[in-house]
Amino acid sequence: MSRLPHAKAKLTFLPHAEGGRKIVPPAEFLRSLKYRPHIVIGDPKQRKMRDSVLSKAQLIYEGDGEYLGVVLSDVDREPKEGEVVVVELAFMYFPQVSYRDVVPGATFTLREGARIIGFGQIIEISEKEAKRASNAQ
Repeated sequence: MSRLPHAKAKLTFLPHAEGGRKIVPPAEFLRSLKYRPHIVIGDPKQRKMRDSVLSKAQLIYEGDGEYLGVVLSDVDREPKEGEVVVVELAFMYFPQVSYRDVVPGATFTLREGARIIGFGQIIEISEKEAKRASNAQ
């Protein structure tokens, strides 16, 4: 069994009208280690300004930030669009990928491909046993 870095973060799923998912993933699914989006560290408000100038394809390839693979392993309650929940994110590709910018206070957008479906802020970083996460991959 290895140790895997995790982050606790505040997360808000965007409403569908603002580009979010039609259906917010339920808490049970978010705890199942099956939801594997990416986070991109940076100011979520800055992304909106760039979105009005660049196409979605350009945003991925023109310095939109590094996509960091995460797997959600816990959520404090049933998520609803536009409301803050506290989630736990495991760093899926550590140590092959550097998560050095994922530090307390860092803000991020939550991505499914090029699509931003949420945003959040890192609260804390910790290490946890990785047995469940590695078995789910």
